[in-house]
Amino acid sequence: MKILTGIGLIFNILGSGILVWSYLIPKHYVDDDLIVDMNEKTGKYLQKKHLKEQKINLIGFVFLGLGFLFQLAGILI
Repeated sequence: MKILTGIGLIFNILGSGILVWSYLIPKHYVDDDLIVDMNEKTGKYLQKKHLKEQKINLIGFVFLGLGFLFQLAGILI
């Protein structure tokens, strides 16, 4: 079905846009540098911006996955 393939392409475009959005419009706030968690033995730390990027990347990959599934369903049906 062509409609499922079209919906899949729209989801892929949205997912790609979400993943690239932070690189197109760079905004840096001082609050983003806030360290949320730190391991004193290894020196590794987790910043607030890492958590935000992780959520945005997860949303983008979900959209890309849904787009792939819709396109696959459009081909198989």
